[in-house]
Amino acid sequence: MNVVERILDLMTINNINASKLTKEIPLTNGLITQWKQGKQKPSLEAVNKIANYFNVSLDYLVNGNTPSENISVSGSITGNNNSNNIVSSNQSIETIPIDQQELLDLYNQLDPIKQAEFKGELKGYIKAKNS
Repeated sequence: MNVVERILDLMTINNINASKLTKEIPLTNGLITQWKQGKQKPSLEAVNKIANYFNVSLDYLVNGNTPSENISVSGSITGNNNSNNIVSSNQSIETIPIDQQELLDLYNQLDPIKQAEFKGELKGYIKAKNS
């Protein structure tokens, strides 16, 4: 799968059409069609905007690597019986309850496409429950 195919997959999963994406990022009208037809390749700037829009890594869009294939450590994790303390690179401490950390760990086990699917389903579930 190439960059354009991954972008199209993310658009399909998130029910975003080319017109909406080009307006929200913004990109030139017709650019995504040109990518689909192979007439043009996405610029690094466009791919970066799309990665940020869909909340996936640039590495995923370009190379297809999922977070588990590219492990980087930005801090250390310590814990007690009730919560996990995450110490980031700037040394600030944020306490996350164990049940929230468990959900985050499960979410992080999904590849970016499944994460996007899950976020869409969860948003739909919450919207339905709050209606």
